[in-house]
Amino acid sequence: MLKYEIVKGRCVALRDFSDIKAGDFGGFVDDGCLSHDGICWVYSNARAVGKCYISENAYVDGHAHVDGHTHIYGNAHIYGYAKVYGNAQICGNAQICGDAQIYGDAVVLDNVVVRGQAHVTGIATGYAKITENLNRQALCLTGLDWQITVTDDQIRIGCVCKSKMWWNSADDIEIKALDPRALEFWKKNKKGILGLC
Repeated sequence: MLKYEIVKGRCVALRDFSDIKAGDFGGFVDDGCLSHDGICWVYSNARAVGKCYISENAYVDGHAHVDGHTHIYGNAHIYGYAKVYGNAQICGNAQICGDAQIYGDAVVLDNVVVRGQAHVTGIATGYAKITENLNRQALCLTGLDWQITVTDDQIRIGCVCKSKMWWNSADDIEIKALDPRALEFWKKNKKGILGLC
């Protein structure tokens, strides 16, 4: 069953779903960019153009702009003046807002929040909060005992996300309290991890 039609470049709901009522106007959408399944939607002045695809429970709101061959899905939210383009994928519970830009072959997933003036072109995963202080892409390392994500102000090892200052100054007791294997791992990898910052 069709969920919307495009009228003068804007999506118009054909049935009620989520907080949308039949007849509500949404944002600017090119044909084929918005799925008819799920509760995904493009709101207000947001744009979904080109060959992008928004599906499942994802939404684009505000003045956000999604373009290129991007795929926005899961429970992802793109809003504010954020721009997502290139071949980027945004999924999980990720949020892209403010003036953030996600592009290239970027992948942003899990519970990552990208905001402010941040630009992401790599992989951001886990619970990272990437803000206007980011001046390079987030780094994600796999293949060790725990996955590691490094941004400009935080390091996430496994499910523990702390500031770089905390990781740099934590003593053996604090590290060992995280996990029985953490102290040995940290002693072996501390210099290399902190060197990525």
